Amino acid sequence: MFTDWFTLSALYGRQENAYLDYGDPISLPGIRDYVAAGGNYITAGLHAGPYNLEGEDIRETYRVDGDFYVSLFGDHHIRVGYDKEDLTSSARSAYSGGALYYALAQGDCPAGTPAAGCVEVLTFANNGVFTAEQTALYVQDSWDILPNLTLQLGVRNDKYDYKNVDGESYIKVDDQWAPRLGFNWDPLDDGVNRIYGSFGDYYLPIATNTSIRASSGEVYTDEYFDASRTGGATGPLVLNGNYPVLGTRRQIDYLSPPGAPDPRTVAEADLKPMFEREFVLGYEHSFSDGMFADWSAGVRYVNRNLEQAIEDTAIGDAIVRYCVRTNTACGQTGVGDSNFASIFPYVLINPGDGASVFIDLQGDTRTLADGSANPAYNPQQIQLTADDLKLPAVERTYQALEFTFERPFDGLWGLQGSYTLSESKGNYEGAVKSDIGQTDTSITQDYDHSANSLGAYGYLPNDHRHTVKLFGSYAPNDFFSVGANFTAQSGRYYGCLGRVPVSVDPLAPQVGTPSGWYCPIGANNAVISTPRGSQGQTDWTYQLDLNMNFNLYQSETKGALTASIDIFNVFDNDEVTRVVEQGLVRTSANTANARAPYYGLPRSYQSPRTVRFGLRYRF
Repeated sequence: MFTDWFTLSALYGRQENAYLDYGDPISLPGIRDYVAAGGNYITAGLHAGPYNLEGEDIRETYRVDGDFYVSLFGDHHIRVGYDKEDLTSSARSAYSGGALYYALAQGDCPAGTPAAGCVEVLTFANNGVFTAEQTALYVQDSWDILPNLTLQLGVRNDKYDYKNVDGESYIKVDDQWAPRLGFNWDPLDDGVNRIYGSFGDYYLPIATNTSIRASSGEVYTDEYFDASRTGGATGPLVLNGNYPVLGTRRQIDYLSPPGAPDPRTVAEADLKPMFEREFVLGYEHSFSDGMFADWSAGVRYVNRNLEQAIEDTAIGDAIVRYCVRTNTACGQTGVGDSNFASIFPYVLINPGDGASVFIDLQGDTRTLADGSANPAYNPQQIQLTADDLKLPAVERTYQALEFTFERPFDGLWGLQGSYTLSESKGNYEGAVKSDIGQTDTSITQDYDHSANSLGAYGYLPNDHRHTVKLFGSYAPNDFFSVGANFTAQSGRYYGCLGRVPVSVDPLAPQVGTPSGWYCPIGANNAVISTPRGSQGQTDWTYQLDLNMNFNLYQSETKGALTASIDIFNVFDNDEVTRVVEQGLVRTSANTANARAPYYGLPRSYQSPRTVRFGLRYRF
């Protein structure tokens, strides 16, 4: 503090986090046989993936605040600040065993494949260091305009710059102006009633995981080899150790060619930031006499609306529509080359809008298969319309009505609680997708293809309609205190993810991971529409946690020593919190839809009872 009207404060922090996924050994691949094993895995390798072999996140934070206290038409507390975060992420990832192997029937393989069929080999490798810089300037004023009325006025300006593995900026957004308004009003100026509210925009930066996935030098190939089987075309695969014996290679597709992609092609040229708008209005009453003296009760309404999002989409189909609309020669065979759509370039965009993108209209990649520069690569900037992309605007609305009460701790006991009635609805959960446990920030499957949006609107995974919370504490003496925390919450809604039929959308993907809201769960396993949140709801969950503290030693000059015991989920409740929402077994384009036998089965449960012991010394 420099004077009684000005204070300057500063903060610096550094956090390092190394991580490693302890999956299966790299020498043990996942092999799935659709011919001799009915689509089951014949090895114990890690079938999901890829997983992180190693990685590290480093976060450096800087912040400077200046606080001014002045009187001008009331008392003001004005804060002017600057903060900055430097983020560095490194990652190395691959599939268990180096690749995934899918043994397919002859009809699902490239031309020329013999009767024994083929083995599809998916290879993924990623390695690199990525940086990002996030900065913000802000000013806010807490203004006591009247003895019983305080206004909160503020504005924040955010900027961020994300760089690829080569240190080139691929997303750079400036001037994200966010207003912040609030008020606190005591209408009778007696400290009994309080009406409050706030309004603000909140810009959401993307995670560095997006850089790792979208702008790295990852190699991702899809190859088809002749299969080797014992005892005929439907016999078991021939293995060499843990790996299938591979014959002639019939086809290779570079889903992601070697080397970092052209930074201009990773995101649309006029990409706008992701942000949410929030409105809160509440009322609180404090009781001054009677049996509830010193208690308070309140109610508040919360509305949060996601105004804009950033997601990746495969723009191949949109490029074909653009070429037809503009009579532009694309691909290898001219205007509207349908083969061009299969290249599936992924670009980060704002769903629901048009997009200005850089693309090589002949389908040439920046690098060749050996990683060298491709002399034929010639990207150009084109304007895709919203009708070319055919992606709906993002919708996500959260509304809640919360009732609260509190009896403040008076040295002996205290109690507080709440009941929240809420609804979360839309076509987009957020930067991740918990329906399937996808944590790839801003590159989920939601907008990979326009067909994925059909049936996507509904109750979102974080829609828990009813939530009851109680917290109490009791301290009979200076040595011992106990606290309890109880939560009861209604379950989450779920739908069924499968594949959109071509009768609904002729361009809907018919291979790969289930991603459309149509499933073979109707009568006689007929494919029906199964929108998000329409197929069921998990059960209520109940949890009681206890905390006990023992003050072993206390001195005004030498500090205090406290021991604690925390018991989480005292009654060891084990209700299901998530179920499997994929209702379709992974199939190829020439294989009939098959209902997944694991659809609707538990995917996760409440965490079991846990006891934690602690010892804390306060200086």
